[in-house]
Amino acid sequence: MGWQGEDPGTDIRGAGVFGLDNLLYLGTYHSKLFDHLLHKRRGVWDDVDYPFAAASMNLTFTLADVLGIARSKPGMLPKTAAGRAFCQLLTESDVAFEEVYCVMFALLDHVWVQRKASYMEFGAVLKQVRDKLDAALQSKPQSIRQLKQHLGLQY
Repeated sequence: MGWQGEDPGTDIRGAGVFGLDNLLYLGTYHSKLFDHLLHKRRGVWDDVDYPFAAASMNLTFTLADVLGIARSKPGMLPKTAAGRAFCQLLTESDVAFEEVYCVMFALLDHVWVQRKASYMEFGAVLKQVRDKLDAALQSKPQSIRQLKQHLGLQY
């Protein structure tokens, strides 16, 4: 499934149960995207690809950081511009975080294939994805669909 080592707990610790919940959400509500990401039916799968499950945990933590909620106190509004723009998406859906996570995973895969990246480039690819998502959120999309369109994603 793409854990980095024998013990998945080492990959989970950064995102915690929330990371597992997002992975479950992806598999349940976006099963075609989940299947594509896990099995690489588009693009090319080889030994230098990113570990699927570990990437998922990294994305959950990174998204929380982009939104400015990774270390925030409950009830506090996000301090980042992307986080404040994200609040608009919450008015559309109570699963906006999970949906943006799915968008971010699709974007990671798109950038990975486009760059023909290797495992050693994961950090650089994640930074590029983070920056693209941050800019897309700061454009203040009114819906998840608009966010996907801004990023040029279809799934």
